[in-house]
Amino acid sequence: MSDTEIREWIEGQLTLDLRPSPTLNALMATFQLSILRLLSLRMTERVHEEPTTGFLLGAFASLAPVCSQAFEQSNDAGCSWQYFPKSGCGSHTEAATGADFALIIEFESGPARLAIFQAKRVESDKTQSFDLHQVREISRTKNDETATEPLELSPTSIPQFLRLVAHAKKTASSVRGARRHLSNIHWTHYLVYAKERIRCVSLDNLVHVAKSYATTTPPAPYKNPGVIHMNSSNARSFFGLLTTGATPEITGAALKGWLEIQQTDIDPVRVSLLRFTDVYVARHGPAPDLKNTPKGTASSPPSPDAYTKDILSQLLEESDAELHRGLDPKVTPRSGKPPVMK
Repeated sequence: MSDTEIREWIEGQLTLDLRPSPTLNALMATFQLSILRLLSLRMTERVHEEPTTGFLLGAFASLAPVCSQAFEQSNDAGCSWQYFPKSGCGSHTEAATGADFALIIEFESGPARLAIFQAKRVESDKTQSFDLHQVREISRTKNDETATEPLELSPTSIPQFLRLVAHAKKTASSVRGARRHLSNIHWTHYLVYAKERIRCVSLDNLVHVAKSYATTTPPAPYKNPGVIHMNSSNARSFFGLLTTGATPEITGAALKGWLEIQQTDIDPVRVSLLRFTDVYVARHGPAPDLKNTPKGTASSPPSPDAYTKDILSQLLEESDAELHRGLDPKVTPRSGKPPVMK
């Protein structure tokens, strides 16, 4: 199948006869195909949120080079996908910080855009509600069974929601012009998986949850503020949110759901994000020069093509070794090298 045929297939997958054909770009196609695949496999109604999110992010990474190649052959902009793992462990785990991942979309020119996500599953498809209350148990300082010291609040004793709010505000403080009040944090979302749909509820629609938690004075335990009903929380489509984010022509107030970041602020923001969550960078246009990746913010692998060839060579050697067990030793390995028996 040629690149032209692949592009035609992509556009055919994302177009309905009863609706006008959308103006796709490679990055938009990557997002839309990934979500379509996830929902068509009915994973959002059968699988917990952690593996569902892993599948979604893996689909983005797998489809980005395919869509990029197909669109570039038509002289349109391609796209790329990078992963930056969060720093440290322990108190920097998702359960401790309250965020699953951050997504930054970059363009060749103009501001980038950021959204932060915490995944949840609906508790009831009928009511379209979910429970965001998650608090780790308080722990003793030493030897839980024998210690005589009073119980101490650990950092994870704070509700996940409040940790998410705190990190969103800290991120906003590193972005020029960003407002830190909760009612303005429309770019940090609960990503809610439901049957046949994925929706987002942003923090600016959850001010009442913060007020509910504010009535608790530690070390008293935090009370559950109650389930969140998406139909009354201005929930929006995740598919639509990513489509908007991948459209460079959409800017300003129409970009609600994303935080715009000036190019000079991208690296400091990414470093700040990496203190509490994984960061994924999607780029509309040519792939960035990985040699210029800020030191200490992420791994810098060789170019994707060279890296893929190295992996393929290794895999072929391994498969040749396995095939050699049942085939004529005179058979020439696909890798061109003698089978390595281990």
